[in-house]
Amino acid sequence: MRYLLDTHILFWLLAKPDALPKRAQDIIENPSSFFSFSQISIWEAEIKEMAKPSSIPIAPTDIPSVSKAVGLEELILKNSHIFSLPKLGLPGEVRGHKDPFDRMLLAQALSEDMVFLTHDANLSYYRNVKVELV
Repeated sequence: MRYLLDTHILFWLLAKPDALPKRAQDIIENPSSFFSFSQISIWEAEIKEMAKPSSIPIAPTDIPSVSKAVGLEELILKNSHIFSLPKLGLPGEVRGHKDPFDRMLLAQALSEDMVFLTHDANLSYYRNVKVELV
């Protein structure tokens, strides 16, 4: 199975592995699973660090090297990911979800036929994306 990690899951994995939910640990430890992190998560971390440096558990500049050191592959943003945004399939009752980072990560997962690993229950409402809630 191919997974794209939500930014928060990525932070836990890289900086606070003991904080990972048990279900996430089980998925990550499965040797038949393949994991990626996105440039979008680096962008999100950089913006959050600029706003409030203490809110980020790992320096954005360290994310690529530390992620690769633990076996994650970097998913580069492509035009096809951007063009997948309208295909996410968000039901009307949760249209209030407007986080552009989450939506772009979901579009990448959809475009690459990956499962999006997250702890955010709001993201499970997107109909056309495979979301694994942990």
